[in-house]
Amino acid sequence: MTTYYCMCDDVVQLLSDFPELQDPENATRWKLKNLSGGHTHYNGNTSIKALSSIEGEDLQKIKDKDYIHVAEIEDIFGQRVQSRDDDGNLMWDDPIEHFVAGHFRQVPVYGDGDPVYVKEVVEEPLMIKRDHDEDGNPIPEVWIPSPTRTVKTFVDTEEINYYEQVITGYTDGDWVDDYTWYEEVPQWDEIPGDPALRAKYDAIWDQTPYTDEEGNTINPPKVFLELGPTEHLL
Repeated sequence: MTTYYCMCDDVVQLLSDFPELQDPENATRWKLKNLSGGHTHYNGNTSIKALSSIEGEDLQKIKDKDYIHVAEIEDIFGQRVQSRDDDGNLMWDDPIEHFVAGHFRQVPVYGDGDPVYVKEVVEEPLMIKRDHDEDGNPIPEVWIPSPTRTVKTFVDTEEINYYEQVITGYTDGDWVDDYTWYEEVPQWDEIPGDPALRAKYDAIWDQTPYTDEEGNTINPPKVFLELGPTEHLL
């Protein structure tokens, strides 16, 4: 399923237009808050959210609001894609030659590592966060148990099931003669993103480095939530 990044200019208006988002038992809220993992970042009255569980009519209702901007991550940053010729074939540069001298193949030796215990299932009510009352007014954040939904967790018992196998060393295996292999080198095209979407994204998701309480410099990631590969982004 496609992941969309939803940027909202007015969270107060959003809650007014979609009152169901304040109902922990509502199906739309469940899709947005729970199935999408609660992946939301707030900056004042603006927000950005990763949507991975909503399509069709539900998604279109969000897109129809002029204060909400929905895009795939490639639309925001732009992307690098492999070039194609006029016939649609992938294009390549000359391959890079790599020579590997003869050597013994290294074979790992395994031994027992940490124990893995037998697990038992524990079922408890799903805890739901409330930050607005029934009238839509903000309230101090509180977590309440759902009356209808439960969550199952797996808890270790004291019984050992097996031991993880870890590499403890290497030994010489078969002899491998000299050989040469060739690394393919693709040609790339760069497709720019939408500058307006990128400016809006940067305004909500601040990527300015900051210093934490211990004096360490923290560099926020470019993508506030990675739900897929990002190496192709510009």
